[in-house]
Amino acid sequence: MPESSIVYKESLLYEYWIKNDLKKDVYSFSGETIEILNRGELNSDTAGPDFKNARIKFGNIVYVGDVEIDSEYRDWKYHGHSRNKRYNHVILHLYFNNSTNHADYVYTESGRKIPSLNIYKLIKNIPPDLKTFSENKPLRDETDHLICKWVFSQPNVEAKLDFIHQLGMQKFKRKCERLIERIRELLYLQENGINEPFLKYEIPKEFYEKQFSYNEINNRAIWEQLLYESVFEALGYPLNKDSMIKLSRYANLNFLRKVNSNENIVISYESSLLFISGIAGKYAEKGLGDPYIRKITETWHSVRTFYDGNTLNEREWHFYKMRPQNFPTLRVAGGARIVDSILNKELISVLVKKFTEINSDSVLINSVRNCFLQKAEGFWEKHYTMDKPAKTPNKMLIGVNRADEIVLNVILPFMYVYFLLFNKTDLAKKTLSVFSNSKLKLDNSIVREMAKGLMIENQYDKSVIYLGLLELFRNYCSRERCGECAIGDHVFSEN
Repeated sequence: MPESSIVYKESLLYEYWIKNDLKKDVYSFSGETIEILNRGELNSDTAGPDFKNARIKFGNIVYVGDVEIDSEYRDWKYHGHSRNKRYNHVILHLYFNNSTNHADYVYTESGRKIPSLNIYKLIKNIPPDLKTFSENKPLRDETDHLICKWVFSQPNVEAKLDFIHQLGMQKFKRKCERLIERIRELLYLQENGINEPFLKYEIPKEFYEKQFSYNEINNRAIWEQLLYESVFEALGYPLNKDSMIKLSRYANLNFLRKVNSNENIVISYESSLLFISGIAGKYAEKGLGDPYIRKITETWHSVRTFYDGNTLNEREWHFYKMRPQNFPTLRVAGGARIVDSILNKELISVLVKKFTEINSDSVLINSVRNCFLQKAEGFWEKHYTMDKPAKTPNKMLIGVNRADEIVLNVILPFMYVYFLLFNKTDLAKKTLSVFSNSKLKLDNSIVREMAKGLMIENQYDKSVIYLGLLELFRNYCSRERCGECAIGDHVFSEN
């Protein structure tokens, strides 16, 4: 089929990749047969390849990796994928248009050669004009995540909220399970003297099934490391999440406990994190005259003798197309202050006391939120990055919205797991009730759009509904699993 030059929306190609039958007898540039075993999961983040964790058989070998779909073959280069480490795990590149003569492959940043195919060669039944791809529903804008938005016979509000509530509870449960799994990993690492992440390890199956004793669970260092990692992950969401997790495991609390300061311990933590993250290195090398940069450089030289681990690269951090308030520089600086709270101000004990003594959901949420609000001071009051002053002053390192994201995604599941494992059943139930009933000051464009399309705009500030709407988008709407969704099943069975 001749290649088209029409204007179309890339999201339509995603739909065809997800839903349409695949052709057989497709070959790579090296003559290997290509067999798609699993098309992967749509990447809901705005960075990185379009589909994650695909399984594709090239010849006799099965590879697990990512799939990138571009409108033009040349977009692989023009969009910077060939220079971006996030695309190093791509195993197949698909495109729709080709306005230039090209090879049947592209190169990753690591120099690996991967097949590049016209999507017509792999997927059946794609019309030449994708603007008419469906006769049964209007053409949706690329930012429309909700197919139901175009259909007015939705279930009643109670039925929708009930389903979304179920999704929110399921998501909360998975967060708790993930925390418990990480506790097991940390206990295993400690028990076996493994210094993560520098040695590869595989935890035996029986360790995951082991019932831990009270003495094993009653391990302050494990709980503090777990909280530290979880908070840093939330601070990096969405684009810098992976880098923040990596930073919290490189610069772990075992190292940060060794850091001392006769002046300001927060500066010592901040210096360590900024240099281990790779963010501060080039500014120190340039010898910039700012007193703050001189100070953290001197501090790092005095504490680096305690550190024998790896460092990140500055290229692993995202700044592009981000609001300055979300820059990783500010998040790392804010994170250093939370490290101080964990190590020196008994943050976990403070949280336990609040959940034990405060009975009003709203008062409890406000009190916990205040533990994570961090004002910008000194250098960070006038800078968003390390090289030049900001045009407008910066008020917060961690503001209300990010603090509430931490409360929702970290603290509530963390405290539930904590109380559950220490057999404090009443407090575990109380924590779950707070999650189900409390309201947080959260803001997310996808959640707003979903709530608007489902006509429940006055409900999504409730924690469980907010989380449920994100779950609905990520696991149903973005994958067009309408038949498996209680709302979609009602809508499309009626039409």
